Amino acid sequence: MTLIDTPGEDTAEGEVARMYGAERARHGYVPEYARIFAHAPQVYADWAALSRDIRGSMTPLRYVLVTLAAARALRSTYCSLAHGRLLRDLLGGPDAVLDVLAGRTDRFDPADVAAMELAAQTITDPNAITSADLRRARAAGLTDGEIVAVVLAAAARSFFSTVIGALGAVPDRELVGRLEPALREALVVGRATEDVTAPGAVRNPTLEEIGATG
Repeated sequence: MTLIDTPGEDTAEGEVARMYGAERARHGYVPEYARIFAHAPQVYADWAALSRDIRGSMTPLRYVLVTLAAARALRSTYCSLAHGRLLRDLLGGPDAVLDVLAGRTDRFDPADVAAMELAAQTITDPNAITSADLRRARAAGLTDGEIVAVVLAAAARSFFSTVIGALGAVPDRELVGRLEPALREALVVGRATEDVTAPGAVRNPTLEEIGATG
């Protein structure tokens, strides 16, 4: 339930109907964020294209780590849950994600850890970033092009998370139900999730399938 009225699947037409259809094919249901963007489907399409371009400039693992760090800095439970689930699938289980959330990142490339730190700082206080911060990022292995990509990913996440947060999107029951209880609890950083039981037949989309979403 969002804070605004949104078109139902049975009444959606044109661009909105096509968007809903694509989201249902991708996820097995229509996420709440898609219902919000039903009021601005072209904006969603443009943002999706931007997000794909940014994601293509880094490895899937780095993109998910960076986006999760940004989502948590933004206190976006929705995006934290979505990318925590992606990270769980990439790393092979919830314990590895819990390690990341606790700051236990020894298993990762130092450049990926630096990317996470830069993403969080981009959200929390971008004007406080100094040349010393970027020197540390370079020392960890990031090139200037990769630094720009990290900042772009964090900024793009800020747009998406801010829109759906301001308009009251609550994490989808289907998404929440895919997560182990301990992981779900650790990923909640803003709006609380609804109590859920295990979902029915829904798909677990890959990072490539998700495209711009979540």
